[in-house]
Amino acid sequence: MPAKQVNFSTDTHVIVTFSNEEYDRSAIQVEKMSYMDMYELLIFKSQMQQSINTIKADKQNVAAVHTEIQSSNAVTVKLCT
Repeated sequence: MPAKQVNFSTDTHVIVTFSNEEYDRSAIQVEKMSYMDMYELLIFKSQMQQSINTIKADKQNVAAVHTEIQSSNAVTVKLCT
């Protein structure tokens, strides 16, 4: 087995950014969420989970139909529109 190697690129790019004096990297104060905000977030999460479950169920249904079609001796008819 050949020895592992590390190769570095010969192209060097210098990117100029702001200095610490010019750019404030301190964290901002975050306001607490209101009960209404929390309620909206929970509703959103619930809707997202329902969407994910629907997508998973649809994929399982498509896979089941695909398997059923492959295992049957049905003739496939292609319709031209």
